[in-house]
Amino acid sequence: MPWQGVLLKGDNLEFLSLAQSFLRSQVRLIYIDPPYNTGNKEHLYRDSYERDEWLRYMEQRLSLSIPLLSDNGSICLSIDDNEMPHMRLLMDKLFGEKCFVACIAYERSGSAGLGQSGVILNSKEYILIYSKDKRSLNDIGYERPLDHATMKRYNKILAAEGTRRLLNEFEVGGNVARLYGHANFSILSISLRNYLLRQDEVASQYIENFERIFRTQNVQKENTFQNRIIDGLEKNVLYSLDYVPSRGRYRGSNKTLYYWNGELCAWLKDSAAIAGDTIIKRNKLTDFWSHEEIPKADLANEGGVLFSRSKKP
Repeated sequence: MPWQGVLLKGDNLEFLSLAQSFLRSQVRLIYIDPPYNTGNKEHLYRDSYERDEWLRYMEQRLSLSIPLLSDNGSICLSIDDNEMPHMRLLMDKLFGEKCFVACIAYERSGSAGLGQSGVILNSKEYILIYSKDKRSLNDIGYERPLDHATMKRYNKILAAEGTRRLLNEFEVGGNVARLYGHANFSILSISLRNYLLRQDEVASQYIENFERIFRTQNVQKENTFQNRIIDGLEKNVLYSLDYVPSRGRYRGSNKTLYYWNGELCAWLKDSAAIAGDTIIKRNKLTDFWSHEEIPKADLANEGGVLFSRSKKP
């Protein structure tokens, strides 16, 4: 039976040793917030080690944590400038450099909330992320309701694909790709004029046409496959491409791409979802999280525990 809401209080090294017998290869996510080794004597735990001693302390626990991860498991480690470089080298050794996902810097406080001593104010900490399967993290993103700025980009509707005619066939990654040109298609635009007065009307149009709303985008110049296709396309014509990707998240599956006005079509449905009467847009995470973006709620008073500037949002 899977564990539900279990909180264990005690020595983590003892628990990790016991957990090898019943949690090995079963844990999807491990998040640790170890001593930062800052020399702070006010904490209720020890936070002052010689570096070699701190590294042995961490290696003991990480060596027991990593075997608990499932085949798609990930581990996140909070740390600050004091030990981040050494923690990363240790994780590269224990987990492997190929499993490194990101070093996220997050702004723990706005500069106005910090003391003014020092040449440059230190307002950040880090989250190191490693994963046994990076592809399992592809769908993780930052979610927020669809806003006006995003609507101005995603405002085209493919109302009708019309009929399509085969134009060309070529080989991609050992499979045949087929390029089609469309006739009698219909592309409409969602008007955002007087948006503040028409928000409900506009929102209903987005939900009604959700599956067919798109924007166009240029492709990176390094993507020779896509650029070779786009170079031969005419403006004001709809094209589609049937192919089987040889890599990436859609590797080995049938995929259809669309092109309009000589650019690649990106569909709103691929990065958003309908939740009730609202569309929630998911954006890729970056490796910098600003203070304004991080939900903090009533963090200082959470749990009735005093832990000044050390609670993680």
